[in-house]
Amino acid sequence: MSKAKGITAVLMALALGLVVATPAFARGAREQKVQIKDCPDAVLRTIRKQAGKGRILEIEKERKKCGRCVYEAKVARLDGVRLEVEVGCCGKLLEVEVED
Repeated sequence: MSKAKGITAVLMALALGLVVATPAFARGAREQKVQIKDCPDAVLRTIRKQAGKGRILEIEKERKKCGRCVYEAKVARLDGVRLEVEVGCCGKLLEVEVED
């Protein structure tokens, strides 16, 4: 009888671990790094406008829970300011955030 309780406890611990880990895996699957050449032209134009003559450091494509697709770019401007720029898949500027 105690062996059955031990197996039950192990199975419960595994199930709990799976429940806790699943959202983390799902979140990672919704975001992916993309190359500049793989971005739509409208998205790239908007990001470049925010960067000015600075550099685009990284671009990620993210699928939101609602199914909408957005691009998030990390940008380093020539004046030393670093930005996170969020752009819709049609090229609409959604948000610009100054990074600390």
